[in-house]
Amino acid sequence: MHLWGIRKDLPYVPDLDEPEFVYSAVRIVSTGSFHPRIFGHPGSTVIYPLAIVYHLRNVIFNNGPLFKADSKVVLRFDENDSAFYYIGRIIAILWNVATLFMLFGLGRDLYNDKIGLMAAGLYLNYQLAIAQSQLVRTDSVATFFGILGLRLIIRLYSDPKLVNQVLVGIVIGLGIASRYFMALLIPVYLIASIAFLVKTRPNQNTKTITVGVLLGLMVIFITFFAVTPFFLLDFHTAVENILREARVVHGGADNLSPLGNMGWYLFNVFPASVTWIQMIFAIVGIAIILTKKYDKALLGVLLFFVFFAGVCAQHLHWARWIVELLPLFALFTAVALDKTVEWAMIYFNQPKANKSFYLVLAVVAVSILPAINTIKYNVSQARYSTRIDMYRWILKNVPFGSHIANEWYTAPLLKKNYVNIEKNTLSDVPLDEYKKEGYEYLLVGSMRFNLFLNNPTRYEREAAFYRSLFAESTLIKTVLPKPGQAGPEIRLYKLNDGENDNQDKNPKDMDNRVN
Repeated sequence: MHLWGIRKDLPYVPDLDEPEFVYSAVRIVSTGSFHPRIFGHPGSTVIYPLAIVYHLRNVIFNNGPLFKADSKVVLRFDENDSAFYYIGRIIAILWNVATLFMLFGLGRDLYNDKIGLMAAGLYLNYQLAIAQSQLVRTDSVATFFGILGLRLIIRLYSDPKLVNQVLVGIVIGLGIASRYFMALLIPVYLIASIAFLVKTRPNQNTKTITVGVLLGLMVIFITFFAVTPFFLLDFHTAVENILREARVVHGGADNLSPLGNMGWYLFNVFPASVTWIQMIFAIVGIAIILTKKYDKALLGVLLFFVFFAGVCAQHLHWARWIVELLPLFALFTAVALDKTVEWAMIYFNQPKANKSFYLVLAVVAVSILPAINTIKYNVSQARYSTRIDMYRWILKNVPFGSHIANEWYTAPLLKKNYVNIEKNTLSDVPLDEYKKEGYEYLLVGSMRFNLFLNNPTRYEREAAFYRSLFAESTLIKTVLPKPGQAGPEIRLYKLNDGENDNQDKNPKDMDNRVN
């Protein structure tokens, strides 16, 4: 399920967010400087393990030096970067596979082996979790530390001795070093400690517990700065990166209030990721847990709502931001399925010995649609997207040295072949400016122009740009996704300069001529 769609568009182009982590790790191995130069996630648990693996790979397969940097690594990266991305993707997958085991352990800690197995089985079919773990990003490692941190907090709730406090601090610190969002584990940690005191008073020494909590908090910060030392050493860059990640405007991912974000996640992202039927069961599972006072599973519900509230409070909204919640979602669904099967067996007077069989049927039944979605996704990722189709067409039909401006998520043009500029959206610059700068072709994709044209009131300037481009330029080539193929619609336009011949002004004629 994880490896099936791992190739995507390699060796042509990685995913948009992957290079910053891979480049940083390659730079460390090549220069010997441990400064990652990026702190956006911050991603320390991705960058430094990658650097270690890259270094060992260089030592073993290229006879590189063991105890010093090797500048040849960056040259090998330039020659063939695919191997570096595959390594990063496999590591990300391993983190997600480890999360399956962690989720099983969480279910076992709270209930029994069956709940743990059901939760892991449900989680395995979540397309969003699979998709993000196939990329060199921080999602899968942060999810792992989130579930491990919750397990340790639950253990702490039963036995708040100092060693458990230290372990919780280390794991939360590693989680924050993966993604800043994981700092939301801290309030759950504090609430669990307070709840323990309320539950056991006056049998426990309040002072001892307080000292333990303070020690745990100190370990969190020590761990974070030990794993991310340049956060303080280059604090200015760290702040700049954080402010960039916390930006208010990003076309298509902004303009919603916290309640608007909540509605978007609840009515769009969750149903697409896990289906409505599992959402209903998860809500039932949460209700079951909430009816039990001092149930340790309440800490899982608390973490879910604290994290979800934190995500909804952001200026932007991204589907991938709820990945860390999906294991808990699977756990709540498993709890509801277990109780539903139990009620049904009592109602239909079924023997208890058959419960495992019915639980398997229940998990399979609610996992069919998520599994189909995941399989379809992997099928699409195992073949080249429309981006590569357009790239190949341009190589064959557009003269080398041509000036081409393109947007993100279109063809991955190489500067050695074309005079090229790449932007998030070409609408950032007026159309006439491209003509003045000598650009002959503009390459645009539906991920941008549909967004702006479908929201012309909010994106008046951007929508006007695309309307002008479509009306005043010559459409040379359109690539549409075929059934089962990933990627947006991509269009290549030639800017009119008043001297184009009639043949160039007819897209069909142009296609016939170049083909």
